[in-house]
Amino acid sequence: MRYSDHQLSLLKSHCEELLVFCQDNTRCSLDDTDHLGFMSQCFLSKQNDHMSAILRLLPHPDVQLISRTMIEGLVQLLWCFKEPEQAFKWRGYAWINDWRVARDMINNGRDVDPEYASRIEKFIIENGNNFKLNKFKDKPIPENEDPFHKNWRCGKSLKAISKDVGGVDLYAELYSPYSDWQHWGVASIGQMIERDGNGIIYRDSVNSMLCSPLAVAFQCLYQVMERNNSHHELGIKNDLENLKNEYISMLQA
Repeated sequence: MRYSDHQLSLLKSHCEELLVFCQDNTRCSLDDTDHLGFMSQCFLSKQNDHMSAILRLLPHPDVQLISRTMIEGLVQLLWCFKEPEQAFKWRGYAWINDWRVARDMINNGRDVDPEYASRIEKFIIENGNNFKLNKFKDKPIPENEDPFHKNWRCGKSLKAISKDVGGVDLYAELYSPYSDWQHWGVASIGQMIERDGNGIIYRDSVNSMLCSPLAVAFQCLYQVMERNNSHHELGIKNDLENLKNEYISMLQA
């Protein structure tokens, strides 16, 4: 699909308007026991930052890389809103990282603060099974082995999470092509290069490579802001929906 300079300009304008609105409404009071609320605020702040980076980076085609990570953030947060106990695992995984840091310090002959070590041990005793590989569950941690999953999702793939939250099309039609760009795929590189004598140069970005990431960025930031509004009762539902309706009207014009 071909996109005009005017369409690109309109998309950029709506993304800028949404970003300002979200930045103005990001802060709210937090209950430290509300893991989902804490996570949603963290993700909103990061999505704000990603949108800002995209708008600064335009018209460089690497905006696709940032949109790709915005999709990752969105589907993981939606998953946690669907299964709120997962938000505790996201937040609690910090202790697993701390356990690894402390273990490496000890293995390298460095002292670990006893209070710090005690807090890590307490968390592992109370919650470690949530993060352990199946073969290590309900067992003491073996010496010189790491019994924990590599990330907080504990074996759940991003593709599976996308399916769980109704994001199959988003994953297949946008995340996957952006992944080809991320991983130096020949399809992505091939569409951008041309010969220059005996060398290779990159072409300028075409609008379709920029409009799609902008549309993704708008969706991701909007939905994360929407979840924050409902969870933290920010009272901005009408203003947020007005931004969405104006955006949809622009797309349909």
